[in-house]
Order: sequence, then C-alpha cells, then structure tokens
Amino acid sequence: MGFISKFIKIKSIGISPEHLSNRLKDEIKNKVSSKITNAETKHGLVLEIEKFKIDGEGGIKFDNTGNTYYDVIVKARLYQPIVGEVLSTSIKDVSTHGFYVNEPVETFVVTSGRPTGKENDIVKIKITKVDYRKGKFIVLAKEI
Repeated sequence: MGFISKFIKIKSIGISPEHLSNRLKDEIKNKVSSKITNAETKHGLVLEIEKFKIDGEGGIKFDNTGNTYYDVIVKARLYQPIVGEVLSTSIKDVSTHGFYVNEPVETFVVTSGRPTGKENDIVKIKITKVDYRKGKFIVLAKEI
C-alpha cells in the first residue's frame, strides 16, 4: 500500500492569548493535529502526526485577534493512492455508471455495466488513475 512518512511545513498556526502558557507546545500540537489529520495534501492523506517541531520564534500579526502565530514542521504518516494498487473497501454510494468508496480516500469506481453492488457491500478495486487538484484527490478505479 502507499503509506509513507513525510515532513510537511505548516505556516501560521494561531494560538489565542489565553492559551499562551507553559503548555504552549501541547496547544500547538493539538491545533496542528486537528487541522491536518484526515486532510488531503499534495503529498497524500494525513493519517497521523509522528513528530512535530515549532519552526522559529513565532510572531504576532496585526489582525485584531491577539493571536501569536507559529510555523510548524511535522513528520506525518500519509496514505498516497497508487495506480495499480488493489484495495478491499466498502461501497459508499451507487450511481448509474459506477459507485463511490471512501476508504482510504474517496474514489469513483467505474463499472462496465450497471453496478451490481449496494451500499456497505465489500468490494475489491484496482486504482486506475490518480490526480490531485484544488486540495482534493481525484481517484478512479475499476472493480476486480
């Protein structure tokens, strides 16, 4: 499967003044985790943060929030869809020309005729095309 670890830089994580305490690192980690876990990036779908580090001192923007902003570098475990990869997953939704699955990323599965499966059925698929546009993967597959 297409699992990788990758370093990703995240800019301008805002921390409000009431959270500026001895637990600043924990607050930043929680904010980063909630922002990127399960997010699709050009590197892959973020599954978890393995390590993270505050990059620099942080700073203030004059944006009327009073927040302090920090850049963060995370080492994240990612899933990258790979052409030719075979997955076992469940049907999320059926349409006239195929069906959608959403594990591990939303994928449209093209069928040669009218789809025979129904929602929640387990199917085996082979990824045939992967593209990344506007913050989202476009993944096509065929049932095998």
